[in-house]
Amino acid sequence: MDTVSFSIKKALTFGWVMVKEKFLFLLSLLVISFVFAVIPDVAKKLTDNSAVILLTQIVAAILNFIVDAGLIYVMLRLYDGKDTKIEDLFSQYPITFRYFVAVALYGVTAFIGMILLVVPGVYFMLRFQFYRYFLVDKKMGIMESFRASSKITDGQKWQLFRFALAIFGVNLLGLIVLGVGLIVTIPLSSLATAYVYRKLSSPVAEPAELVRDTPIIMDPISRGVEMN
Repeated sequence: MDTVSFSIKKALTFGWVMVKEKFLFLLSLLVISFVFAVIPDVAKKLTDNSAVILLTQIVAAILNFIVDAGLIYVMLRLYDGKDTKIEDLFSQYPITFRYFVAVALYGVTAFIGMILLVVPGVYFMLRFQFYRYFLVDKKMGIMESFRASSKITDGQKWQLFRFALAIFGVNLLGLIVLGVGLIVTIPLSSLATAYVYRKLSSPVAEPAELVRDTPIIMDPISRGVEMN
């Protein structure tokens, strides 16, 4: 039987508390991420030059990888109670190539698992899901980050699956609310995931103000998943 070493409810609560405290900052990060994501589409509407479009797509892809890694960095700093700023979103550019290769490898691994059968695909995704966090947080190599993720998720697959269902439910709720709720649920999900990573990789006492049972809007969802 899996040994539970993190609480889904506390993870969601942490995300909710931080979203309330840092909403404008987190919204700014979300807007920047969205802008970079739509750059290729904007370019296609502004020009028919295939070379320009291709160059734009390449630049946008690089920026998106940098921002994706930067978001993980920011979420971990928020968990650690450290000062954060917008510039932190671009702080991980030195690991861009390594990050890209790792993301591609993870995608291929998950794809192969899905081809074999859905269950192996889900298993691989759960097992290696924290590789990006080790790349950013510990500056590990690609294979080292996969091994580290495999180690901390050992014996945690079922609880992590429940957590994934809870995150899916939270974002589905955000989507139902005319999509506007996603500006809350997306950063909440990222913060909750950072919480789980920290609890599995280096369990420490939580800040007192975040341990309290703060009422959260997704309680109906969280109660539908076994909490510990």
